[in-house]
Amino acid sequence: MIIIKVVLDGKDMKNKDYVHLYIKHQLDNNEYYGNNLDALWDVLMSYSSKIEIRLLNKESLIANLEDYGYALIDLFEDASKENKNVIFEIHNTREEKQ
Repeated sequence: MIIIKVVLDGKDMKNKDYVHLYIKHQLDNNEYYGNNLDALWDVLMSYSSKIEIRLLNKESLIANLEDYGYALIDLFEDASKENKNVIFEIHNTREEKQ
């Protein structure tokens, strides 16, 4: 079983435009990506092999993006419920360093 592992760092996601460029790069998605939440949903629903997405620094993501950060997290959580191949986890960076 192939598992794609993606780590997203909330500290790096400073604004909406950059979020989508950053995610596109992290997902290594070469297909058309509309740089919005609907397009991200479509990409996540297209995975037929396992993809594990880890979010680090949730607090920074929320501080940088406010409501859009919450919407992004909700999208990942909903995608993991809808597509069994999408695994989404939020990690505390302190735990990551131990």
